Amino acid sequence: MPVRDTDFFLYPTDYKPKNMGNMLSVAMNRGASGIDGILSSSMGYAEGTGIYTSLLIGDLATIYDLNSFHNLVRYKTTSSSSGQTFQLTTTIVNNDGGAIFSFLPIAGHGSDVYFEEFFGTPTNAFSFSRGIEAFGLPVKSVSSYESFKSEYNNAIVDHQHRVIEARVVTRESNVKVHSKISKQAINFLESHITSASTISGITFESKLAIKTYGKVEIDNSIEHETSFTSSRPEKILVLLHGWMGEKEDWDEIGLYLTDQLSAWRIVSVDLPGHGDSTRTSNALHKSLGVADYMNASIEDVAIAIIQSLRRDHGVQRIDAICGYSMGGRLLMEMNRLCSLGGTSAFQDLDLINPDTKKILISTYPGMSSSPNGSETRLLKDYELASQMFRLDQKLHLSWINNSDETHYWIPFLDKRYDADI
Repeated sequence: MPVRDTDFFLYPTDYKPKNMGNMLSVAMNRGASGIDGILSSSMGYAEGTGIYTSLLIGDLATIYDLNSFHNLVRYKTTSSSSGQTFQLTTTIVNNDGGAIFSFLPIAGHGSDVYFEEFFGTPTNAFSFSRGIEAFGLPVKSVSSYESFKSEYNNAIVDHQHRVIEARVVTRESNVKVHSKISKQAINFLESHITSASTISGITFESKLAIKTYGKVEIDNSIEHETSFTSSRPEKILVLLHGWMGEKEDWDEIGLYLTDQLSAWRIVSVDLPGHGDSTRTSNALHKSLGVADYMNASIEDVAIAIIQSLRRDHGVQRIDAICGYSMGGRLLMEMNRLCSLGGTSAFQDLDLINPDTKKILISTYPGMSSSPNGSETRLLKDYELASQMFRLDQKLHLSWINNSDETHYWIPFLDKRYDADI
């Protein structure tokens, strides 16, 4: 149980807040080793690294390797065989047996399968305090967070091997605690992906930011309500930027076209995850209406754009649309979806029609003259997405402030933009 809880709830990183201690590394016994020899492994780890080591171990695993305390006490006042001195603090999680088995379906059969005898394996017949004291090691039993924190701090400054027995909740209560944590985590995630509206059976929530160019002052606010439903014979041109771009990329072109095309309203869109539109992982879940934004397809993004333009910005039709690079791919997908407007699944996706002018700039259409060209490009795109996902996950699981994230993305982007086109 301790190793699984550590895997779930402890996230050591290279970056540490000022109020956290310095956790250099984490090691564990798994697989065939499993429950055996954990005390011996921790002693070897502490001796090998020469750094202060804290062991978190279950009650059953302690009993399996109890005799290792005999070796530990020999190093209480002398250095190890390697001449290296070390300090080990051992915390025993005593929940009266093998708590992990209480999470399995077999636990529901109770006495019918002799669950306590063969799976629960209770340890309450053994006194850890007396057993460890027999080896001559200092040991303390605690049953609250405050008392544990106090004893653990004492162990750190004491500069000798110490053992803390943490008498925690029962195995049955442990299952309830984990269930409560899981429910809270699920509720939190669902609150970030629950939709506010539905289109064609696919749900979206977040509003995409736009910028309009016309015979009015340019507005750059995501909250600005722009209406395109007036009776004026105004035509709509939508501009879609490329990967890592933003709506302001079109400023020069938008202002120029405004002077040249007086009967047109020019609209630049911040795509999901770009500019003033949703950029965080949780927000992308909401924006694209998918449980995992890494699995969002180009169709999901295209529908999100169509939905936001119609619902949030009052766009009823698109007379011309221009896409650069990734924006061009989205243009083609939007056109494909709108061509299916006669079907029940896509009956609301009709902003683009056969008369809409489509302009592609530096866009890869998904075809290649070489036999394996399309597959090679797909693999490159997938590897790029995987690199971004790994970096995003590293930042998400660390304590890095949002303002500091830029420094971690710069090397990745520099390498990307320095590559040959």
